[in-house]
Amino acid sequence: MKKRMWDKIVMPIKNKDHLLTGKRYEASVPDTLDLTDRAEFAINALTGIINEKQNYECLWRWKYVPLTLFHHSNEWNDSNPRSIEALTLLRLVTGSNYKLAVEETMLDSVFSRIGDDGLFYNAPYRPDAPWRSGGYARVKTWRTDEDYSSVPGSAQLLIALLARYQAEHDSRLLKHAEKLVAALLRIAVYKDDYAYYPMTTETGFDCGYFKKTGWPDTKEPLNEFGSPEGCVNPYYAIILRALSRWYALTGDKKAIETARKLTGYMLKPNMWLGNIQNWGTETFRVWSAHGGLQRRPAALFKGHVVGLTYTLHGLIEYARITNNAYLKEFVRQGYEHIRNFGLARIGMYGENIANNLMAAVAIRLSDAGVGDYWEDVDQHVRNAMVEDQFIDAGMLREISREKDLPGEYGEWSIERLLGALRHDGGFGPHWVLDPTNNGTEASVYVEPFYYVWESITRYNKENGYVNLLLNRVSPWCDIDSHLPYEGKVTLHNKTCRTLSVRMPKWVDKTVVTCRINDKEAPFFWTGNYMTMVGLYGREKITIKFPMVERVEEYYLLKYEADSLWYKEIDSLPRYVLHMKGNTCVKVEFPNKENFTVGREKWPDYARPVPEGYPVYQRDRYRKKSAPLKEKTRYVAPLVVDW
Repeated sequence: MKKRMWDKIVMPIKNKDHLLTGKRYEASVPDTLDLTDRAEFAINALTGIINEKQNYECLWRWKYVPLTLFHHSNEWNDSNPRSIEALTLLRLVTGSNYKLAVEETMLDSVFSRIGDDGLFYNAPYRPDAPWRSGGYARVKTWRTDEDYSSVPGSAQLLIALLARYQAEHDSRLLKHAEKLVAALLRIAVYKDDYAYYPMTTETGFDCGYFKKTGWPDTKEPLNEFGSPEGCVNPYYAIILRALSRWYALTGDKKAIETARKLTGYMLKPNMWLGNIQNWGTETFRVWSAHGGLQRRPAALFKGHVVGLTYTLHGLIEYARITNNAYLKEFVRQGYEHIRNFGLARIGMYGENIANNLMAAVAIRLSDAGVGDYWEDVDQHVRNAMVEDQFIDAGMLREISREKDLPGEYGEWSIERLLGALRHDGGFGPHWVLDPTNNGTEASVYVEPFYYVWESITRYNKENGYVNLLLNRVSPWCDIDSHLPYEGKVTLHNKTCRTLSVRMPKWVDKTVVTCRINDKEAPFFWTGNYMTMVGLYGREKITIKFPMVERVEEYYLLKYEADSLWYKEIDSLPRYVLHMKGNTCVKVEFPNKENFTVGREKWPDYARPVPEGYPVYQRDRYRKKSAPLKEKTRYVAPLVVDW
């Protein structure tokens, strides 16, 4: 097996408290956004969803008010592997061992369902868990006489094991991963120069492989809608990402060849039907003025936006690892296309899965050299990512009391599940986004908290890079960010000989100042990065610039709106964003009531959520200087590739 760099520099860790090996120190720091704090809340939710009475299955979704659980037939296959990945990564961020024993037992429960053939199989059927045989949304039950594997679930488990192996270097993890890879390669259907996994639509669940009898059919999906979920490529993208990550770790050429063939299937034109034709007749006139017809193939789609973010995440990971320039450009186009379907200024596209994975795709586009997408990441993390998270148990309890509703559900409580994210952010038959109200429905798709945290600062051969002006500590440099109160960032250099710090696009480069150890210091610009050289590793670097405040107005267009959309402006959702730098201090939705007319006739899923957990209540950020707080900081001894 090919050795990677981390095999040489990280020794195997023997004890179960491996995540507490980083250094801690006390410091007075700005009381501004710190993803370490958010990761602590996420760990609480991730360990809270583990159901010790039902095979340590991880809950999919719930409401805080009234506290209500929503089980999903796929939660064992999806929630458990994702929770393993997220807990592994977020414990690296925080050094937390909170409920570590429960997590380890959950991991053992998952391992017990890995078959001799290497696949990860369903949780045992049992009367008190009827959702385990329920089909998507329980609209169709399936046979229970034989165990089955959700193949994307097996792939998600592979991703989790690879992350955990990098953190622990436990050879048992690698052996499980190796068996999973062998199974994924063995059960793929190979045809011509592409490969696919049957979607098994008629069984009621996606990519279901039975333990004894194998695939119930080997039908090839005809288009992107050919699955019980209503989208095909997202499931393949999870497998693609898993095989690509395995190749990056081991150099396994068979795995990356199957990944290449799977990509060949995912890029088939019938999987990207496009939706531009529905934007209105006037659009055609605009095209003709610019040279005529659309280019194909193109990363345009009609499908599930959440699913497409999964798709792009898998494709960009394969493209980055294999240096596939064509595919990098394809993903860039799809990413830019999705940005038109939401409030990109605050990173909001609907469900929290889409919100957070868009940030992950933006990071990987930047890593792959496609462009500088750090601005998108910054806008997202300062807004939708953190505003989606429920962190105030007192507020949720108060809402419960006002409505005379319970805050407990058996052994479950608001506090046990605190730290999850708003599940989605829309309402109505056409799913109008509502950034003013979180409701109280939640789920835990928090892996991207680590993805963003890891990317804040990076280090390579004595060269340090700061991509995001957020608080972060590391072995090479600590960052104290005073944003958005004031334009001030202090860097405590430890080992860097050069430091390159990216400035957001709203910053006026001509008035940026830099002082090293309280003396004015020179720097130069490379693109959006200001670079300081000749450092020796023990400097205090202070960067200052003026903050910029703006009030911005945005509309969401209906598909049927034509190029003269502004003539229909009164019928469109209107949003007013009060921005300070890239931080939204306040959101207004002045004509929200226009889009709730007739709601009593809407299906339950489309109705506006009752007013609940408030968001963007951030008047404190209008102050001119950041308050300070005393904090124990944790320096993660290593990072893992994701």
